[in-house]
Amino acid sequence: MDQWRAEAFDPGAWADLFRRAGADYVVLTTKHHDGITLWDAPGTGHRNTAHRGPRRDLVGEIARAAGEAGLRFGVYYSGGLDWHVRPTAPLVHGEDVHDAKRPRDDEYGAYCSSQVRDLIDRYGPDVLWNDIGWPDQNMHFDQGGLGELLEHFYRQRPEGLINDRFSGAHHDFVTTEYQAGEAPVDQAWENCRGIGQSFGYNQLEGPDQYISGTQAVRHVIDAVSRGGRVLLNVGPRADGTLPEPQVEVLEQLGEFMAEHKQALAGSRGLGELQIPGADWARAVEKDGRCHVFVVGDPGVLRIAAGDLPEGFGWPAEGVEVELGGATAVPVAVSSEASGPRATVPS
Repeated sequence: MDQWRAEAFDPGAWADLFRRAGADYVVLTTKHHDGITLWDAPGTGHRNTAHRGPRRDLVGEIARAAGEAGLRFGVYYSGGLDWHVRPTAPLVHGEDVHDAKRPRDDEYGAYCSSQVRDLIDRYGPDVLWNDIGWPDQNMHFDQGGLGELLEHFYRQRPEGLINDRFSGAHHDFVTTEYQAGEAPVDQAWENCRGIGQSFGYNQLEGPDQYISGTQAVRHVIDAVSRGGRVLLNVGPRADGTLPEPQVEVLEQLGEFMAEHKQALAGSRGLGELQIPGADWARAVEKDGRCHVFVVGDPGVLRIAAGDLPEGFGWPAEGVEVELGGATAVPVAVSSEASGPRATVPS
């Protein structure tokens, strides 16, 4: 680990990039399954980035940079697995991760609880983003238990949010990974995925594994149109810099969001539209105005009024859009409400 100095790590530049990309919040991986923490966590001795490798409190630096950039801050923590504290055999199947090969004892749960409590007290996160569940025997409200921990979080951060990976104990929102088409019904939800096929930096990934800026834009619009949000993962090299392909995707996403985030943020999803001649179309409504995003073959496409969401003032003759093809970002058209609340044609 000592070769990972992160000498070029600039948390302010990271936060500024995320803000330009349209982010509202940043969730940092503070401890993954290897058990290495990115701050001087209780119980880790010198097995953390404050004492080894970069010898820096990376959690604190990113938390401060996010706040200075006007972003909310959240912490990812692997409560279900820690291969240093509770070694396991190799994980081969999903069942190994979520059930058969995760620790369940109260002692390990208390170890995790003390670290998450330390994160809450030091950095005041707005989001607790746990992973791989929580030890079964720690599901209690006694000292060091999960119940006491979550109560402490809400006392410190009354507006804070908790994800759904605490083994069913409690959640404020539901999460999916990569499966963009799977939208939970009647629940707040968030889709998380990497810009590549890996969470974090994978030196073997290239253009075939990375999504493009256009694909990132469509991924965000699709989630919002279904009532969700997107947590898009980036991962640095050992020197602390973000790979250029990841930066490029975020910059291209930011160009689109600079013009259209106002229509997407806080909107009501109207879902997918079936528009003849278009390859892809999604709609949202915000403050009485409908926004439709369309992708299709290059050229002018006339969209009939009947193929657009009802209840808005679309021209009787429909609308024309000039599309740029599959590699271009979606084209947006919008209209004010003209009557009943909008519905999506079935």
